[in-house]
Order: sequence, then structure tokens, then C-alpha cells
Amino acid sequence: MKKITFFISFLILTSVIVSCAIPTVLAVAESEDGLQPSIQEFKTIEPKEGNTGTEPIESPKTEKKLPLLEGLSENGECFSWNNALNVKSYMIRIVGIDRVNGIIFDQAFSSDPDSPYLFLPELNEGEYLLLVRAESRIPDYLDSDWAVMEYRIGVEDPDKVFVDCHKDWSGFYTIFESTEDTEGLEARYCLTCYKTHVIRNAALSSSDDPMVFTLKNDGEEYSVRAHLEYTEKPDEEIVIPAFHKGKPVTEIEPLGFYRMLKLKTVVIPNTISKIGDGAFAHCSSLTDICLEEGNSHYKVDGGCLIEIDTNEVISGTIYCSIPNYITRIGAHAFSALNLSSIMIPNSIIEMGGAAFSGCKQLEKIIFEEGCQIEHISASLFSNCISLNDISLPNSILTIEEDAFGNCLEINSFVVPPYCNYIGEFAFAGWTSSQTVYIPLGSKAEADSKYAFCWDMVNRNCDGQGPNLVFLSKPKE
Repeated sequence: MKKITFFISFLILTSVIVSCAIPTVLAVAESEDGLQPSIQEFKTIEPKEGNTGTEPIESPKTEKKLPLLEGLSENGECFSWNNALNVKSYMIRIVGIDRVNGIIFDQAFSSDPDSPYLFLPELNEGEYLLLVRAESRIPDYLDSDWAVMEYRIGVEDPDKVFVDCHKDWSGFYTIFESTEDTEGLEARYCLTCYKTHVIRNAALSSSDDPMVFTLKNDGEEYSVRAHLEYTEKPDEEIVIPAFHKGKPVTEIEPLGFYRMLKLKTVVIPNTISKIGDGAFAHCSSLTDICLEEGNSHYKVDGGCLIEIDTNEVISGTIYCSIPNYITRIGAHAFSALNLSSIMIPNSIIEMGGAAFSGCKQLEKIIFEEGCQIEHISASLFSNCISLNDISLPNSILTIEEDAFGNCLEINSFVVPPYCNYIGEFAFAGWTSSQTVYIPLGSKAEADSKYAFCWDMVNRNCDGQGPNLVFLSKPKE
């Protein structure tokens, strides 16, 4: 009997030791030259964040899924997370990303359910993503989605060049494709904050559906966005349904139909109560927004989609005329539209970031007399490469980061007399053939160290920017 007891104790002790051992390497995914896909043209949109609750969440197939793991942390030697219930094992993945060459390191590990940690392998200097998911031990539950954190070795966290990030994507890398059961993950680089964003792409509804519907609010309603690949298809009309699988569609996600270049008409049902910023950003051919009768949250006036409670323009169209009662223009509201000119009524008191960015055919901007706008927001008119006629109102107090970046057809620009701040790279890309007039002794002159740097990527201020003329009196 003593021998049997000793043998059982030995087995238990052995099991505990094994459970604390360093997790086993499962796979290494690298191409022959050590590089994964190169940077691609941005062709998708930003979906909603993944579920971070403690209860299983619904999935299109089984309606049950383990929750996203929480408490991710690292100390340079160990990557850890909060332990979870109903876990068969933990799957860990380390992905190294180079901003030029793409994914250059990809290694997978596993850990048993009682060991919510991984001793980090020896890694070269660079930027990495640490990912972990829980594999379900319950047959009716799907594995959790991947939880992600950033990890840098010998690389400082990039300086945040701009006050706000406007998600001006320069490219992306797919880490995981979306399936009908699980979220996809992408790494995207932003030109306005120089940081890597990890984007969660919702699980697909079906392979032939142009739209993706994501359950929200405890599974009682849906949000909607375009399919990942569908943004490049030539459909000229999108009709958003009022219901999906018997539940109302209530939200269009931020950047939901981003960059559908052929889209001309969108039809929105009366069930929609929330439309995210930039929902139709870079839909350069958009001519009509149609609202189903009975929508109490939004209306269309002058070719503009307007939020009723706030009098804010959510999205414009090619032939729009901003009504004179509008008080705010939302972020990305007109970005990349094929506009030739626009009048800003004097009722406007605020314009969101990148509201007119990328309008490559826009030549003239007129501020109505009596306009009281105080701030030119970040990236507001950036990459309006045909813009040649603009005079800011005297009410302007600040010109934010990248506000007029790459507006190379403006011959001369007058900084308003009471402007007290010009943000970094506000005139990025400007050349010596352009002139900026600044009131002599203004506070804007002192605060603009990088405002006129022509090279925003390398923070280059070597004199290749615009000519600066300091005025002793207002320019006629």
C-alpha cells in the first residue's frame, strides 16, 4: 500500500513539474528569404474592437466562444496573462514586423492550462506582437480570439508626432484572415502618428455577402461594415438591410465602407442609430445618400448626411452644399471626395480631423464672411494637391499638425493675425516656390519649429520648405 501511495505521489509531483516547464515550440513560419508578404496598398477598413468581457460570446456557428484573454504583460523575460476557465491549452505566437519588409519573424508556442505564461526566446532588436489565445476544452465552445500586445526590443516607442491619430494608413500586413468562426488580425501603419495599429476584423457572415455583420449589445442587434475584399469590387450601390438574421442593424462602424471607390449610392435603413466617423471616407464617387423614411437620428440635406441632435455633417457627397445651420463637420466627412470647390458657412464652429484630406480635385475653399472657426484641425486639408485658393478667417487661433501638408498648388498663404500656434509639419512638403506670410512677433512664429519642415518622415528642416515672410502689418 505504501508503494502504491508513493507511486501516485510521484506521478502528481511529475505532473506539476511538467506543467511549469518552458512551453514547447510548435512551428516556425518563414519564407525561404526569411520575409513574409511585403507591404500592400491599404484596401480594408477598421472594424470594432473584440469582446473583452468575462462571459463566452456569440459566434455565427455555435453561438458560444471563450472570452478574450486579459491581463497581458511582459517584463523582458516572460510574457504572461490572466488564467482562464475551460481551457485545454494556450496557443502563443510571436510576430516580428519590419515597416519595410513586412513580417520577418513568426514563431508559435503552446502552454498548458495551468501555466499562463511564456518565457520569451532570444530575439533580435525590433518591433514584435505577442499574441495568445485559449483553446477550449468544451466541445460546444469555440476557441477565444487572439489577444495582442506590442513588444519592443532596443526600439523606443515612437514619438507621437501629431496630437490626434487620423488613421491615415500607409499599408497593412495580414496576421490572420477572418473566418466564419474567428476574428482576423492586421497590423497597419499610420502616417499621422507613426505607430503600428493592431486591427481586429470581425468574423465573416458568409463568403458571398458584401457586408459583415457583428453582434453587439449582448447579441440583441448588429453593426455593419463592408467585407474585407469587397471594397475593391465595382458595385455602384449598397443597400444596408434593416434586419439581419431577425435582429436589427443599428450601427455603421467607423470607416465601415472606407475606400469603396466605385460606390455612388448608399441606402440606409431607419433602424440605424449610430454612424461611426469616416463611415464613407474615401468613397470618392459618392453622389447619393438615401435614408429610409422614419429615421429619427439622421437626415439628408444639401447632399450631406447629418446627425439631427448635433447638426453635424457625418458624410458629404460630390454635389453637396453644406446647409447654413450646420455647426460641425465630422472627421473624414469629405475625405477624398471628387469636389472642385466648397463653401464653409459661418454657422460652422468646428471641423474634425482630416475632414477634407485627400480631395485631389478640390481647387477652392471659401469661408463665409463672419465665420467664427478657431481651429484648423490636424490633416484637415492635407493632400489636397489641386488646392490653390484659400483665405482663412481672422478668427483662427491654431493651425494643427499636417493641416496643409502637400498642398503644393498654393502660391501664397497668409497666417491669420491672431493665430498663436502652428503645429508640426503643418506645411509639410511645401517648396521654395511657395510663400507663407506670418505676422511679425506672433506667438505662432515661436512655436513652429517643425511647422515648415518639408520632410515629415525624417523631420528634415534643412531649408527646402516654403519661403517665410514676416509682416509688420497685415497683408492686403
